Amino acid sequence: MPKTNWITPSESAARILSRYGLSVDQNYLQDEIDSAVDQWEQLTGFSPFLADANAGTYYYDPPGSFTGDPKTLFFKGGFVSITSVKVGVVTGFTGSALTLNTDFFVKPDDAASRKRPFTRLRFASSQLGPSRSIEVVGKRGFWADIATEVWIAVAKKVEAEIVKASYGTNAQIRRIKQSAVEIEYSTSVAVSLPDSLMAEFKKIAKRYHQFRV
Repeated sequence: MPKTNWITPSESAARILSRYGLSVDQNYLQDEIDSAVDQWEQLTGFSPFLADANAGTYYYDPPGSFTGDPKTLFFKGGFVSITSVKVGVVTGFTGSALTLNTDFFVKPDDAASRKRPFTRLRFASSQLGPSRSIEVVGKRGFWADIATEVWIAVAKKVEAEIVKASYGTNAQIRRIKQSAVEIEYSTSVAVSLPDSLMAEFKKIAKRYHQFRV
């Protein structure tokens, strides 16, 4: 089930205690969670990842005045909703409002139905003009909630840092227990636990990075 927010220090502390037998100060865990979320946003290219609660106003360079397709404006990240778009915004002039699905189109077309962000605008005509003269009002983010796999990935990034700080980089997976199921590895196949947790974190982040285009 999707989550409405990132993992909390108390949730993280409970996971770490049950999985690794470590008791960790929750103030310290908050710093690690913040760091993990920052790295997640850097790796995925969506900052913020969890959508803003309120719409904000953002300014972009007209694509035709610089490089690339003059009709396509790529966001550095994404929007979960777009309230309005204006072009020609300069000092002394508030700009011209554009009409959705006539003057511009939000892309990908199926983003909302797939719970994905809008990553670009497609204009009906080429856009030229001064720097930062396109105004977009909307809510930035990947989506309004967090997929369970993303929530778990960030939790594992925190756990990787805690295990590394407690046992060192070479801490190894020797035994995994999930409810009544327990698996024990021989010494020859044991792997670094912090490395394993980080690899899972980066693997999921890489998948979400692909949604930028």
